[in-house]
Amino acid sequence: MTPEFQLIQQIRELMQSDMLERTPILEDFAAQFAETCQTVCQRLQRCNEYLAKGMRSEAVHEACSPPLLIELANAINFPELKKWRNVCLDLELPTFPALPEDILAQLQLECARERDLEPLLKQYRRAVYQADRDECIRLLRELREHDPNNPSWPQNLRPLEESKLPEWTEQAREALAADDRFTLKVIYADLTHPQRVAPPPSSLIEAIKDAIMGERREETKRQGMALVARLDKALGAGDGESVDALMAAWEKLETDEAFDATPDMRAIVGRSRDWQALRQREAETQAEFQTRVDSMWALLEQGKADEAEIRHHWDNLLAEGREVPERLTRSVDEAIARRQAGRRHRRRLAGTVVLLLVLAGLAAVAVLAYAAHQRNQKTAILAKLERMLQEEQYEDLDSFLDSLREHRPEIFQLPEVNQYVEKSQAVLKQQDETDRKFTGLYEELTRIRKEGYATSPEQIQRILDEAAPVARTAEARKSLAEWERSWQSWRGRRQQQVDDALTRVTLQVREILESRQRRPFSDLPSEAAALGKVPPMLTEAATYVADASTARVEAFNEVSAQYDAWKRDYERRVLEESQASERLLSLRQGIPAALPDLTRYFDLLGQFVKEFPDEPETASYARILGRKDAYVQALLLEDFRPGQFPPDAAAVEQIAKWLDGPLQDSVWTRDLRACLDYAQGSVQVRQSLPMLLRETKELNLKVFRIRKHGDTDWRLVYYPDTIGTKTEEDEQGNKYQIHWGKIYWYETREQTPYLTHTKDVFPNRLSSLDYDVQIQRLDRDNLVPHAKFLYSFVARAMEAKQLDLHFLQGIKALLADQEIEPVPRAWVLKRLVAFLVKAYPNTPDADLMQELSRKLPTDVPWGNPTQLDVIRANQEIEESLRRFPDVDAIIAKLRTQRELTALALGRRVRCVGSIQFSEGKSVPRFVRQPDSEIWTLAVTATGTRPYFRLAGTVREDGTIRPEKGVEGDLVPGQLLLAPADGRDTRQLGNTFQETPGLNVPDSWPSNAWK
Repeated sequence: MTPEFQLIQQIRELMQSDMLERTPILEDFAAQFAETCQTVCQRLQRCNEYLAKGMRSEAVHEACSPPLLIELANAINFPELKKWRNVCLDLELPTFPALPEDILAQLQLECARERDLEPLLKQYRRAVYQADRDECIRLLRELREHDPNNPSWPQNLRPLEESKLPEWTEQAREALAADDRFTLKVIYADLTHPQRVAPPPSSLIEAIKDAIMGERREETKRQGMALVARLDKALGAGDGESVDALMAAWEKLETDEAFDATPDMRAIVGRSRDWQALRQREAETQAEFQTRVDSMWALLEQGKADEAEIRHHWDNLLAEGREVPERLTRSVDEAIARRQAGRRHRRRLAGTVVLLLVLAGLAAVAVLAYAAHQRNQKTAILAKLERMLQEEQYEDLDSFLDSLREHRPEIFQLPEVNQYVEKSQAVLKQQDETDRKFTGLYEELTRIRKEGYATSPEQIQRILDEAAPVARTAEARKSLAEWERSWQSWRGRRQQQVDDALTRVTLQVREILESRQRRPFSDLPSEAAALGKVPPMLTEAATYVADASTARVEAFNEVSAQYDAWKRDYERRVLEESQASERLLSLRQGIPAALPDLTRYFDLLGQFVKEFPDEPETASYARILGRKDAYVQALLLEDFRPGQFPPDAAAVEQIAKWLDGPLQDSVWTRDLRACLDYAQGSVQVRQSLPMLLRETKELNLKVFRIRKHGDTDWRLVYYPDTIGTKTEEDEQGNKYQIHWGKIYWYETREQTPYLTHTKDVFPNRLSSLDYDVQIQRLDRDNLVPHAKFLYSFVARAMEAKQLDLHFLQGIKALLADQEIEPVPRAWVLKRLVAFLVKAYPNTPDADLMQELSRKLPTDVPWGNPTQLDVIRANQEIEESLRRFPDVDAIIAKLRTQRELTALALGRRVRCVGSIQFSEGKSVPRFVRQPDSEIWTLAVTATGTRPYFRLAGTVREDGTIRPEKGVEGDLVPGQLLLAPADGRDTRQLGNTFQETPGLNVPDSWPSNAWK
């Protein structure tokens, strides 16, 4: 515990004891505490200045300097602080400043952020130490992403990116010249990185982007040409459905930034849009007419329109000049006849109504006369009011009250009657609001019916759902039900009309299709005439499909699909008949030109073999087709660069996907499997690294040195937990240190160290008065050397890229380490060797190292170096360690083997051409000019793994100078391969053959290795 924390603890104990009188001790405590608070405030202010300048690392370093600033600040804010401040004021002791809480809170946040960034910072510092510029750039960008507000990262990143920019520019020019799109994509990703600081030249970015987009631009142009050709054909046939579908595809293609339409394409697309607009206008006109017809039906079904209104709507409908349904004509005539008959019937009823009115007047007089005789029957009137209220006859109650107001005011003004007036008015007001809401909704429904039900069914249903609860009267409910029946009836008629029309067209198309089956056509022109009858029918049917029922649409789609199949079959047969010879010429020209697109190349080969079985190159093409999968697999690594060993996480993920799918049993399988197994195995090994620390050999043991005054030799003293230290003064005021705690001790050279306390070994205490003591302030700094070595080794192993090399380097370092005692050094060596053999059993000389390490004696009490068993064990260990194999040679061999494997996998083998038959002989046709060397892929039998062979070199005249024994590979259809690096394979192999015992990679050309 530091003096500051001891001071705070003493103050707290003093506050709890309530011994609060002014004494020299209390004055000293107050002065020290005030000084401590002042120091903490100054340090916090210094940290705040660092943070204001964006120097968080410096602020965190200041905060972590002993004593730890945040811990000390938290300790200063102890619970009794307020009481201690009052004591200082009351006793006139030195006061202390308050800590700036805002700075402390901000510093805590920044320390937490620094801890989160510590793994990246550690990697960055290592990269700076190793002068790894690329790694520094990557880590600074990642740091900037996680810590965007720190100005240090862009300041450090800018000069690195600016120094790297000329290299990227030169590589980009080379890649642009070689059309190396993979490299261009890598460069483009770096130059446009979201965390980049130094801006790249815009012209370079545009050039790279244009090159990357080149392939996509060609593909979209081919798609556009094919789409426009189909669109032109659909326009000529009047196929509206196909035109709509193709225009939708065109609009999607137009959004691709790589697509650039030609004027011819835009002209055809413009004609298509004009034709679509014309069809749309015609459909809208027909829809408007149909709406008028539906409105006429609704007017007739409503039954409320008079003869003049019906004749007005009917005349307007006939004025359109379109065909009107015959059934509607009959319905209009019948409606007019009914209204004429009704007019005559109303005349006869007029006299009857007059007579009834006279009789009603006489009855009213009788009622009034009867009421005059009941004026004094107050009780009966109140009973009637109560009954009406209980039976909810609110309208009758209101009428009766009105009658009382007018005829019996003396009763109406009674207090008993007033409560009935209030209740009836409240209920009637609520009913009026309900009726108004229903009236508004019903008027909206009436408007919808007059407009021919143009509103969506969902909107109509919503209005009906809202109107149903507010239809209070039977008349309102009846009107609403009649309106809904009218609407459903209209929907049924509409549905039936559309279904009938679509069924008619479907039957017509089906008749044409069935006639083709009954009477096959004698020639293609007669078949074309029959085909030409169908598109107008399909165009007509397209106007009904959207509104027709599902069953009718499915029936129509079925005949449409049959027609499309017939049409495609007809076009295919026409093409086969008219272009057979052109097809052969086109295939012979297109097959070599299809490369490097293997999919199209093999597709054309298959078409050639199927369509022209008697041509001279067909047999050779068929054999190459049988090896299609092997060629596709061989060229799948055209853009693959391992980069490092083991591969990074992205490369490992890609390799795993390849080996589980497209690269099974390929020429690359074994070499990729070796990389994948090493990478995945290293992950498992890294996860098990903590096991090295579990089987302890006193790993947590600490050690310090003592020497009695006057002696020359130091003695190592081991202890398990903690050694306490404090400072005392003798009678003369001289300060000295005392050390105490449990230690391992031995008295004689034969004795095994035993655990005891210093007070039992040093009667006068272990103090600086009698001994020189060398011990570190922190316990962790006193760990035994072999524990420090092993903890450091495991920590560095967590970040090592090649774990087996890290273990070998650790073994090498351990063999040379003289600071660790021989026995614990041998024990650590045993652990490392055993772990290496288990994790990487194929390591050269691993068995020999394990055999030697197993014989090392480690079961002796090494804590007593004077014991005879320990001395003998130390001598035997030193002799055995000198017999260990040369670790540097093992590391060099492993590195060379991996360099060779990475080279074999990363040469980016690509297709440069093929062998084709021309003028009676086989000649090479190149789509990429090879540097010199040509490879082929050999497949000896089905089920065997393919392998590369060096086929020869290219002469100046473009022919191939073949290697001995490979002449039989150069047959029509054979793909010609070449590594993208352009280096001589044999010379590359010679540089590696100087290292004995290397395994030749499976992906190395079999005839290019001595």
